[in-house]
Amino acid sequence: MAVKKTKHNWKSIEKSLLSNDEKMFDSMIKFLEKNGKIEYLTKIVGLLNNIIDSRKEKVFSFLSKLKQKDAAPIMMEIIKDENNKPFQDLILNSLWNSSIDYSAYFSDFVEISCKGQYITALECLTILENLKGPFTEGQILDAQLHLKNYVELENKKDEKAPLISEIAVFIKNINEQFSDIDQEFMEL
Repeated sequence: MAVKKTKHNWKSIEKSLLSNDEKMFDSMIKFLEKNGKIEYLTKIVGLLNNIIDSRKEKVFSFLSKLKQKDAAPIMMEIIKDENNKPFQDLILNSLWNSSIDYSAYFSDFVEISCKGQYITALECLTILENLKGPFTEGQILDAQLHLKNYVELENKKDEKAPLISEIAVFIKNINEQFSDIDQEFMEL
């Protein structure tokens, strides 16, 4: 007997996620975890305003389980979208819990930390510390520019200043490693 493979379009996914039936919601989350459907990530996150907190936790759990590398640029757009600001910190948390490498977005995380609140900077610091790298000289320079802008424009006594300082030290250490590699190359 052949196993019937279920196909879901956006309407059926949305219906299940907004359903009053908890089993239907849970079943759809499990389907999404198993089958990816990264093309619907933006729409799924867009539903967060319309679902109860216990279901939001399940959506964030789903985001944490993403494995498709193609999801990285979509997730970064989601994080930068002003409409998702109320959930930005939880989305950031799901990124560092996922197995996707966001190293290409190194300087973006520095920028987000400089523009966000304390918890945003904390989430970004955690992400930065867990990135695999390697990082390009351009990424390091962009990150340093974001830090320079923060120092020039923000209140240095704001509560996230110690976290931004930690990010600056982290970037300095990466930059020194980058310089050491350049020096070793020059000596060859």
